[in-house]
Amino acid sequence: MDLDAFDANADDLVRRAGGKPVRVASKSVRCRALLERVLAREGFAGIMSFTLAESLWLARSGFDDVLLAYPPPTGPATRSSPPIPSWPPP
Repeated sequence: MDLDAFDANADDLVRRAGGKPVRVASKSVRCRALLERVLAREGFAGIMSFTLAESLWLARSGFDDVLLAYPPPTGPATRSSPPIPSWPPP
């Protein structure tokens, strides 16, 4: 990982956000250390995750602002749903 390029991209995102906080999409940053690095920077706030299993894993890993982008279905749809897989995948 080129950390100089990573940091430059983070700076550019914050600049383009024009003072609004940037929520990191976890599908774009698949490394816990890099998520920690970017969230320690001014201008970033929280993570948007893409599965319930990933959200739970992130929360258990110490991230306290996790938004689940696609909440799982509820009600009758869940009766035939497969179990939630573990995260990260093996």
